[in-house]
Amino acid sequence: MDRYGEKVVRDSLYESNMLVMLLEHAVPPGSGESGLGEGPALGKMNSFWLLRMARWVRHPPSAARVWMFVFILALALIIAAAQYFGYWPAWATLPVHRRLPRL
Repeated sequence: MDRYGEKVVRDSLYESNMLVMLLEHAVPPGSGESGLGEGPALGKMNSFWLLRMARWVRHPPSAARVWMFVFILALALIIAAAQYFGYWPAWATLPVHRRLPRL
């Protein structure tokens, strides 16, 4: 049975190890870059995205939110496929106006 202090230390070590792993994958080893702004491997990663990933490690989304996202994504793909293959009804399609917007 862990005491509270040991659990906090173990969890904070786990979180810091996760951040180190994220940074190692964002910047190629030996490139000499920090990973907080100029990582050429996966594009530019600024500190906002690093903090957002750290927040997701600490507080992952609930199962209900994940299922909601999967449902909305599937619904969008079904609608896009129906429109692409011609099964989308004409009454649900907006007319296309090909004119320049007024300034």
